[in-house]
Amino acid sequence: MFFYQIFIHFYGVAIRLVALFNRKAKLFLQGRNDWKSRYKDTLQNIEKPIWVHCASLGEFEQGRPLIEKIKQDFPSKKIVVTFFSPSGFEIQKNYKGANAVLYLPLDTHTNAKDFLEILQPQFVVFVKYEFWLNYLNELNLKKIPTYIISTKFRADQIFFKWYGGIFKNALQHFKTIFVQDEMSKKMLCEIKIENVQIAADTRFDRVYQNAQNISLSTWIHEFCDGKNILIAGSTWQADEEILLQWQKKYLTQNWKMIWVPHEISKTKIENLKSKIGENVLLFSEIENAKVPLSDGEGVGVRLKNAQHLIIDTIGLLSKIYSVGKIAYIGGGFGSGIHNILEPAVFGLPVFFGPKFQKFNEAIDLQKLGGAFSFQNENEFSEKINWQIKNENELNRVGKIAKNFVEKNIGGTEIIMTALQTDGLLTP
Repeated sequence: MFFYQIFIHFYGVAIRLVALFNRKAKLFLQGRNDWKSRYKDTLQNIEKPIWVHCASLGEFEQGRPLIEKIKQDFPSKKIVVTFFSPSGFEIQKNYKGANAVLYLPLDTHTNAKDFLEILQPQFVVFVKYEFWLNYLNELNLKKIPTYIISTKFRADQIFFKWYGGIFKNALQHFKTIFVQDEMSKKMLCEIKIENVQIAADTRFDRVYQNAQNISLSTWIHEFCDGKNILIAGSTWQADEEILLQWQKKYLTQNWKMIWVPHEISKTKIENLKSKIGENVLLFSEIENAKVPLSDGEGVGVRLKNAQHLIIDTIGLLSKIYSVGKIAYIGGGFGSGIHNILEPAVFGLPVFFGPKFQKFNEAIDLQKLGGAFSFQNENEFSEKINWQIKNENELNRVGKIAKNFVEKNIGGTEIIMTALQTDGLLTP
């Protein structure tokens, strides 16, 4: 614990240095400046809230179904959401499902004590991989019921190492650990952690809910024009190089592509557009009716004639999958793939690079035959071309993907039942 405290303080110093030239680190600090007095004002009329903590945007999407279910069934309950990362906070700081959205102060002993004195939560829900030791210790001392949801355990995590004793002990502070799978429960039981319950990843509930209410710009449908659509979602440069090679060789007239890059800076978008070449439009040009007219052609005609559409704005990807036939998910040549459930819920076969081993849903869906990983452009071309040339096979694989999502919904209900059984959610 002594070394953990040193690490936390060192992390705080490092952030201050990095903030001199890094925007994200600067936001991290600015969001926590003078937090005690600001939070006292913000929270003064929010009594005994439910505190939900998410590291960033991905974890928020896992926590969101639970937040909204609580609000739906128990509208008088107050909810405070905290984020560790600016990438989550900046996008969701105006989220209407919470009574307050805040940055989590750095996990020092003093901060943890002061934050909980101000917040005074009824109970706490951490999402996925949030194990802040000072906060957990303080919550334990104050006897505040604490849960963690949608988590998953692997043998290489610190809890299972000889030097991970303080983290293993911290797991005892949770009233219930909701894990995604049987293997996680088994691993925890082997180290004598028994406050465990299996509840499917709540992201299944989230993507299923989203799929029930889709509305897209008419421009998107104009572009599709009844053709088959390959969606390239959350792509990085390594992904785009593979797709660029593939489309130049194999993209036929009855197929179109919608590109949704992970990075949407002007330089990045223009570079991608130039590499694609002809017959490519930007969503922002269309949405703002700035597509240049040519020989009297209207925007609608240009859309139908284009074979590539680049989405250069955020927040549309999960909806755009609804018009797709196949999805390529980016990140598989970097730190790990992005969300595969968003396309799977619409019955899209999913393709991704080799780095997917940390994602249960990718492993499981590939075993079922609804997803395909590959190592390089040749392997990608071979696998996707087989699907494209065999319509029946493409539809069969798409059904596997959709059924996979539908069979795994319900994690939120399991957690809600447990909270009600524990007497924390009452009318």
